[in-house]
Amino acid sequence: RRNYGWPMCEGPCDNDDFSLTCSCSKHTSPMHGTPHNGGNSAVVAGVVYRGQEYPPEFRGAFFLADYARGTVSYLVFDPDDNTKVVRSVEFAKGINSVTSIALCPVSNLLYVTLNSDRVIRFDYFGATRPPVIGDMTVSPRRGRPPLTVSMTAAALPNGGRAIQARDEDNGGSGGNGVTGNDNDHLLTYEWLVDGVAVGQGASLVHEFGVAGQHDVTVRVSDTVGHSTTHAGVTVVAGEAPTPTIKTPTAGSVFRAGETLQLVGDAVSTTYSADELEFVWVVEFRHNSHNHPVVDGLKGRTASVQVNDEGHDFLDDVGFVVRLDVTDPDGLVASTQREIKPDKIDVAITSVPDGLVVFVDGNPWVTPFVLDTAKDFRHHVVAPPRQCKPSRNYILKGWSDNHTDPGDRVLVVPHEDAQYIVTYARQNRDDYICAAPDATPAPEERSTTTTTTT
Repeated sequence: RRNYGWPMCEGPCDNDDFSLTCSCSKHTSPMHGTPHNGGNSAVVAGVVYRGQEYPPEFRGAFFLADYARGTVSYLVFDPDDNTKVVRSVEFAKGINSVTSIALCPVSNLLYVTLNSDRVIRFDYFGATRPPVIGDMTVSPRRGRPPLTVSMTAAALPNGGRAIQARDEDNGGSGGNGVTGNDNDHLLTYEWLVDGVAVGQGASLVHEFGVAGQHDVTVRVSDTVGHSTTHAGVTVVAGEAPTPTIKTPTAGSVFRAGETLQLVGDAVSTTYSADELEFVWVVEFRHNSHNHPVVDGLKGRTASVQVNDEGHDFLDDVGFVVRLDVTDPDGLVASTQREIKPDKIDVAITSVPDGLVVFVDGNPWVTPFVLDTAKDFRHHVVAPPRQCKPSRNYILKGWSDNHTDPGDRVLVVPHEDAQYIVTYARQNRDDYICAAPDATPAPEERSTTTTTTT
């Protein structure tokens, strides 16, 4: 087993951000690490591409995603040393919350995201590209049935690039560059409602006679077999319910360990509240990204237990509570509300300052302040011995006289508080500070960091 230092440190063993806890003499450097650079980063390991559908330069490359940054990249290895990464190349961006990358049987890369129910494929088209749909208009998108809707679309062939027309009367050379809608004769438009073809042409009028929520899209195909399908729009024939979240109320806060009571209601012009389906979704928002908590809680009332250990409530966080209400016709409407933790500041200092204290497995250098939720239970570890340059220190205790000064659970109080951990200089010679590149890690764990491949 190899020790990459997680969770005491992550990335290369000589990373300056973790110099107090990383040691190149004790920890193994990963082949590749993604620096945070002041932002979020969460690597999702993928696959080594060994297919034939993509150009040769992709073969043998390792594909990976970054859940937080919304990118897919690939690593190129040294042909003489497959443990050495030559470079990292961005492959795609703007695809947030990727959770998995795989290789399909026909050698194309697939990926899925947290917020989509689709499996998406990366295709390579070579010199000829599929059509580009520049515009799709569907109007009106809402009304009582029977609802007559006009649908129009405009697309360009060959990825929107100019097409060079051959002039056979001039020896096959020259010709005219053709762009814009003059190329529409090369394209076929097929309209689909709920996945079923309902007509062809760049424009179409369709009547929705049944109440419900309908997916409308257009598929545009060219003469060489490429096709592009628009992401589509939703047409609502009928009137969806109007949902309301009664609790938690707007502006309310929560504490760690408490139970959130969810109470909702809805009004429909067609059905009673008892005929409607209520579904709750709760996500934990952490800075710019969300983590799922619960999904699919059914009923006008429900409850969710707030954690008091594990993922903390530091930084800009909160619970996003969403209520989806669906009527028997399939018409759905949603409303959501965000609630914040009830926080205080916990200041942790040391004598002398500049020492390392581990909070929930992560190293902090004193002094520091935790903006944390009331009643949360932090696991705090003060190493029994520490070094500052050329000096040894041994743990004496905490200002609140905790019975186990080295390993404790700190239950966050309801008012701002300060905790001081005191170390005494050790004069004995049986424990000697190591050189900076061999500082003993307070605790070693043989697990692999999520930022390594």
